[in-house]
Amino acid sequence: MSKKLLFLWCISMMVFSCKSDNDSIDCSVVNCVAPEDTLYLRFLNPGNDDDLLANGTIDTDVIEVFNEKGGTVSFTIQEFSGTNTFMAIPVSTDSFGEKSFTISF
Repeated sequence: MSKKLLFLWCISMMVFSCKSDNDSIDCSVVNCVAPEDTLYLRFLNPGNDDDLLANGTIDTDVIEVFNEKGGTVSFTIQEFSGTNTFMAIPVSTDSFGEKSFTISF
């Protein structure tokens, strides 16, 4: 019986200790840092894992990348380890929030 009362007391303390109307929180002291400011994409054939950028199936000259506002985003094609080809898209860290891209090829 005492364990149930202790459990009930702990739960009630957690419920009554939390305030959702605290307007005095200063969010400006939080500094969000993205660990990487570049998005790396690799395009693989699902049937055999062939690199579609390296073998020319996807023509890099016709690829277009757009941000969430419809603006064109520059990108680069990078090769790592001599066998992996990636599309590198820079991600702006100037503003906080979700980022989205539309890739057309």
